[in-house]
Amino acid sequence: MLKRSLPQTYVEDEDEAQTLIVTLRDATLVVTLELAYTIYRDRPVITRSARLINHSEQAVDLEKVASMQMDLPTQPLDAISLPGSYAR
Repeated sequence: MLKRSLPQTYVEDEDEAQTLIVTLRDATLVVTLELAYTIYRDRPVITRSARLINHSEQAVDLEKVASMQMDLPTQPLDAISLPGSYAR
């Protein structure tokens, strides 16, 4: 069962956004990690998400998915973050 958390984004037309998916594979655990980065045509927004896919018959215990680091130019910016279970 796939569980999704808020916030979710969508577009009404395909040309409103572009998504880059970086696929990482671990041959030992037989899992794939998909990192998705989306930019929006009319919004100054970049969204990101991660999806771990288990291709093996064994269960995988995921303890933590680390955050990302990004260098930004020096200017006034707004950052929105929803950490913790209360944001679900």
